[in-house]
Amino acid sequence: KPPFFPPGAGHRAEGETYLASTEAFPTEQAISERNPRYYGWRVVLAANLGIMVGFSVFAYTFGIFVKPLSHQFGWNREEISQGFAISALAAAVCSPLAGHWLDRYGLRRILLGCMTLFGAAVLALGLLRQPIGHFFATCLVIGAVGNISQIGFAHAISTWFHEYRGRALGLVLAGDGIGLMVFPLIAQSVI
Repeated sequence: KPPFFPPGAGHRAEGETYLASTEAFPTEQAISERNPRYYGWRVVLAANLGIMVGFSVFAYTFGIFVKPLSHQFGWNREEISQGFAISALAAAVCSPLAGHWLDRYGLRRILLGCMTLFGAAVLALGLLRQPIGHFFATCLVIGAVGNISQIGFAHAISTWFHEYRGRALGLVLAGDGIGLMVFPLIAQSVI
């Protein structure tokens, strides 16, 4: 069975979304957004998990790591908090650019690149050394690519859904709240 494509790739009749061209799938085989088997709901689940373990993990657990970082490296709390400010500034600067990059280079390319860089930056936090510049650079990367990923997930949902777009976006963004509840507890227990 050929892979499904987002609604923009096919033809849409009133109230129904077709997942591929009418040549590949006759209209009788079209799957509506109302159907739980609609491939877009799998995209919702993947985006929910992506948002849950993405930038939210860094943002919601940052405060838990201030004291251990201060103790380990001798940095004061102001310097460590500047790392979070750098991350927030990078997210603010990259947000307007993200939409342009997504339109120009495509969702898959941008998301794969951002998720790879985000994972590498989070791993780099485990390799921190005394110079605080390494910490600042890592925070810069995490803020920039973590935020672009969230915008990319919302873009993916907008591509897959028309009638249930609000519901799908709400389910995706619930991952942020789940991450807020779960990851601070995990981080606190690990420290």
